[in-house]
Amino acid sequence: MEPLVTDGEPKFWVLAFARHSPIRWVGWLAMGRHKHVRACAPLPMLGAWVFYDVHLTGTTIRVAATGGEAERLWSIFTTDADLVVMPVRRGVMPWWSRWGFFCVPAIKHLIGLRSGALRPSRFFRDCLAAGGQLQHGLVQQHPASGLRSAAA
Repeated sequence: MEPLVTDGEPKFWVLAFARHSPIRWVGWLAMGRHKHVRACAPLPMLGAWVFYDVHLTGTTIRVAATGGEAERLWSIFTTDADLVVMPVRRGVMPWWSRWGFFCVPAIKHLIGLRSGALRPSRFFRDCLAAGGQLQHGLVQQHPASGLRSAAA
């Protein structure tokens, strides 16, 4: 059997900044417009998507073939969320950025963005300032076709 050759990690991630939290005290603590951030990215050589979410009960990583399951997860990730397409940055993250393991530090490390943000709303602003592209109307589109234009 031939090994599956891929180009490695995603070149960009779609960050979904949720405006509501199902947990009341998390919504209060997060303050600002955004209460949570999670990420997903296409894996074109595999015909799949990867979904990454760090939450209070642990970390969820799912890989789903483009189609039904990817669309279902896309719908969950993007409901009531602002979407930002962020390129992956390579480099060493400072040791102090590892403080705490909740959604914001986890996503900062995932995309390699140096930021002092601890709350999703501040991180949202930092992503836009660092060249992230806010995507309007992307939520209703099929993941594969919708992100082809966003990634360009």
